[in-house]
Amino acid sequence: TIKTAVNLPNLSNLSIQTPYKVGKQRNSYSLAVDEEFFILPICYKGSSCFLASLGLLLLENRQTSTLITFCKLHSGEADFTFGNVTGLDHVRRKGDCSGPKNFKGEITINCTLSVYPVVTSYRVVLRNGSNVYFLRNQGHVAETLVHIEIAGRPQNYVGSVKNYRVDRLGLITPTFSQLPPALNKYLHVLQNAYRAHVSTELFNIFQQRYVYAFGRAFAYKPMPRQ
Repeated sequence: TIKTAVNLPNLSNLSIQTPYKVGKQRNSYSLAVDEEFFILPICYKGSSCFLASLGLLLLENRQTSTLITFCKLHSGEADFTFGNVTGLDHVRRKGDCSGPKNFKGEITINCTLSVYPVVTSYRVVLRNGSNVYFLRNQGHVAETLVHIEIAGRPQNYVGSVKNYRVDRLGLITPTFSQLPPALNKYLHVLQNAYRAHVSTELFNIFQQRYVYAFGRAFAYKPMPRQ
């Protein structure tokens, strides 16, 4: 059995710290990640495994800003602040990995990984005329699948990410509690805006931060030969 320890950024708790708005105005948001550790086994077919010790490195204090616009909530608007997503560390293999395979001297291992369950949440303030309502929100994200190919080249046979892609982004099911019955007719507006905004954020996390994390994790790690 070959066991290789690798370091990978922990994405278990990510904060969307600046608000976004459903209503007339536009606003910006930023991202930050907390620092923790956990263990991820990435096993290919057979008994050999990579044991990934995942800890946030290089992702702390990284921020982005984007202007976004959503449809009007008639005379009202909803502010989404203190955004948070948990469960990004819930990563496991989806079936067996293939490999290691040797082609023209290059060793490769291919794995499909499942990320589930993931939950997002915001603090929501809904304003309708002179009335202000404080809502609770959660977004439950269905299973997300990503594919990764790790390669070791003949020069030294240490691991590096050769290919990576998001095969399927999980559908978000948002829920809002404490919404006044009179405003239930606007629930679909909140849900659609939430899905559009948060789905984009999650895709960027999986597409950019995960591949960067895996790249750092497998850099300079010996590839198993069998």
